[in-house]
Amino acid sequence: MGRRAFTDASRRALDPERALTALAVLFALAQLTEAALAHDAGVRAVTLVFALLTPIPLVFAWRAPLASLLAVDLLFLLDAVLGGRLLNASQVAVFLCVVGIFLVGLRASTRDLVVAGVAAVGLLTATSVLEGVSGDVVSGIAWVTIVPVGIPALAGRVLRSRNALNRRLDEQAREIERNRAEREAAAVLGERTRIARELHDVVAHDVSVMLVQAAAAKRTVPADPERARAAIAAVEDTGREALGELRRLLGVLRRGDEELALAPQPSLERIGALVQRMRATGLPVELEVAGDPVHLPPGVDAAAFRIVQEALVNVMRHAAATRAVVRVDYEPEAVELVVSDDGGGVEGPIRDGRGLVNLRERVALYGGELRASRRRPRGFELRARLPVGEAGA
Repeated sequence: MGRRAFTDASRRALDPERALTALAVLFALAQLTEAALAHDAGVRAVTLVFALLTPIPLVFAWRAPLASLLAVDLLFLLDAVLGGRLLNASQVAVFLCVVGIFLVGLRASTRDLVVAGVAAVGLLTATSVLEGVSGDVVSGIAWVTIVPVGIPALAGRVLRSRNALNRRLDEQAREIERNRAEREAAAVLGERTRIARELHDVVAHDVSVMLVQAAAAKRTVPADPERARAAIAAVEDTGREALGELRRLLGVLRRGDEELALAPQPSLERIGALVQRMRATGLPVELEVAGDPVHLPPGVDAAAFRIVQEALVNVMRHAAATRAVVRVDYEPEAVELVVSDDGGGVEGPIRDGRGLVNLRERVALYGGELRASRRRPRGFELRARLPVGEAGA
């Protein structure tokens, strides 16, 4: 609480308008002191009045620097016209002009700075002539142009440029921070989506297979113990593989990429084992491979495996099919996956359930195409095409 109050008090003390007001008071006191030393009573009276008036425009110099400077210069000129000698009698008067032109350089536009410089040189030179300052006029103009006008204007302009640069750098830093936060949020969302998709694939697919196998084992125990044991063994194998997949997936949260790279990944090279597991559920599945296998990028390879896995589980759960065919067609620039069945499925238009939505997202991620259609006279076909070249990398 005390620190905050101290900070607020410091900010109020550093307020530019408050500082200029205090500076104007100091200038007025200094000019009054110097003007009081004038020998001629008439000159002293006029000089004292303008010693008090000339600092007043400085109070408004932060908001209107050009108008403030012109007001100061005109007051000096008016003082000289009325017989005063403020500019000649007070050393502080020059510093009042210096502060004014510096603020114009710091706060005003280039056009206003040019106007202020020309006006200041002209009015100060005219004031000096009226006050009867001795010396060459040309030398006086040169001195005014360089010292009270040129140097402060240049200093104000340099400080203005530096402040503008600092503001731009600050804005860029904030923009970079915002972009970084947005990228982090997008990365977190993407990772959550990927984990949710993987969990759906692992849990929904393998557990569905296990349920079907367990149900088959339950039905066949009395009549065919050997077949029941085979189904139970298939449940064990599927559960072990599902557990391994879950461990691999959860390992993303606690292991490094190098360790994860050593774990078995979903791949079309394991498509045969997937087909065998589906056959163990009682669904006859045929596997056809056309073309020479090509090297697939890891992401495309995993996506292709998951597409076939999702399609086969959908056949098992929803199609009431007696036969399914998986075809993997390798092409030089793409791999095409076709999963078809002879089941009836659900009548009516094809709706994008969670499974199809996941598949479309996977395929779209690698620039591929996905089509789902009904077959005649019955059945369902899912066709996915994934590029394996640069487009799919």
